[in-house]
Amino acid sequence: MSTDLETAVDTVWILTATVIIFFMQSGFALLESGVCAPKNHVNIMMKNIIDIVIGGFVYWSIGYGLQYGMNAGTNAFCGFGDFFIVFTEYKTFLHFVFQLSFSSTTITIVSGAMAERCNFNAYCILCATFVFVYCIPSGWLWRKNGFLNTLGAVDYCGAAGVHLVGGIASLVAAFKLKPRRERYKHGWKTSAPKPGNAVNAILGTTILWWGFLFFNAGTSFGVTDGLWKIASRAFIITILSSIFGGITALLYCNIFVKYIDVFTITNAILTSMVAVCGCAALIETYDAIYIGIMACIVSILFSKLLDRLQIDDPVGAIAVHAGGGIFGTLVVGLSLDFDANVAASVAISKSQKGLFKNGGIVLMGKQIVALLCITVWTAVTVFLIFLILDYFVKIRMSQEEEVIGGDLWVHGLPAFNFDFDTVLKETDYDVNKVIKRMNVVGYEKHIQLSGVVIANESVVSNNCVLKSYNEITLNPINLSKSD
Repeated sequence: MSTDLETAVDTVWILTATVIIFFMQSGFALLESGVCAPKNHVNIMMKNIIDIVIGGFVYWSIGYGLQYGMNAGTNAFCGFGDFFIVFTEYKTFLHFVFQLSFSSTTITIVSGAMAERCNFNAYCILCATFVFVYCIPSGWLWRKNGFLNTLGAVDYCGAAGVHLVGGIASLVAAFKLKPRRERYKHGWKTSAPKPGNAVNAILGTTILWWGFLFFNAGTSFGVTDGLWKIASRAFIITILSSIFGGITALLYCNIFVKYIDVFTITNAILTSMVAVCGCAALIETYDAIYIGIMACIVSILFSKLLDRLQIDDPVGAIAVHAGGGIFGTLVVGLSLDFDANVAASVAISKSQKGLFKNGGIVLMGKQIVALLCITVWTAVTVFLIFLILDYFVKIRMSQEEEVIGGDLWVHGLPAFNFDFDTVLKETDYDVNKVIKRMNVVGYEKHIQLSGVVIANESVVSNNCVLKSYNEITLNPINLSKSD
């Protein structure tokens, strides 16, 4: 095969994988919105768009350069060069778009843990700053002179560089934001709110499932010159791990839960795929069996621990990505192995074998160092970002916005069958603020409280006194009983 044809074939493979990985944003959006209340569906999906719009801009301008730049000034801590992706070669264009899909995935992970209580404008700022949080540690692992790379730590396609970063950031974010209203009203045993649309959540999981196959296989960065062997191995390892993770969750539900819990199974499948990201092309197929089983257990235990600590994670992002990322980083030190085909295509020393493959504890020690460095970096930087950001822009929604929902408050779109009469039962917020906001978003004509349409005069309902709103310009409507 000619060099030009090989380049063309590899380019098609890489761009196809990139598009599919970007399509995972749709899966995240459906999964996150499906788990949460209908009054926040649009708000959550819009945050996924922001991940690409703002996160993509910052990654293009400075993020990629910090992660992979190799110009003068580059060091073991961060890269330098290729800012704004100009005056460069076409291979860099290709590498940039592929890596952008990874960057956008990382911030999307965090949005799930912050769902239903994060200020939209604060989230936009967080998107911009989070690129810095992600690019530095991923550069340690994947840039030629990154200090974890030179140390000998291994992360094939993001168990640590993507999922651990996103998972630890999610943990800090959920801790700082505090739980949703009444999430733990009766202590840690309080049942989680029912999902707004479980069908969307399941559909989102399947989109992520198939996207994960290309997330891992696409990291071969080509299919010519033996690279197809890397891709095919990563593909089968990923699907096998997810299968055994799903089977384990199904057995757990039948034995212990006594019904088939949708989110136990979906989270187990996702965690199983996260867990093989560190070594998907570098282990044997039978290794995927125990990794899938253990990843399911990790997912379940993490979820229970978070509830016991009353850390509210609406979509399970911490269990899936922090739990799966930690396990996936360490499992490299247990099972890393490769045949001659892999060794010829991957820049890994033959001495880097896992503990289960007669490689000793050296590689495991390097993986632990990588785990600790990335965890500390992410936790500290995200905590500082939240601390500074919250001083200028309150990160948490106001009580009024949380009750009404982000769809109506931020975007002027009411949830399907939204019931203001039920909302009025919440008495610990400022009703004046709600009415004023409804005027801003052009929804004042439709507000009904206990069957009474609000006019430009006082109304008493459900023990909540709505004072005069003469200072608000309301469209003239008659005060009348609703049908």
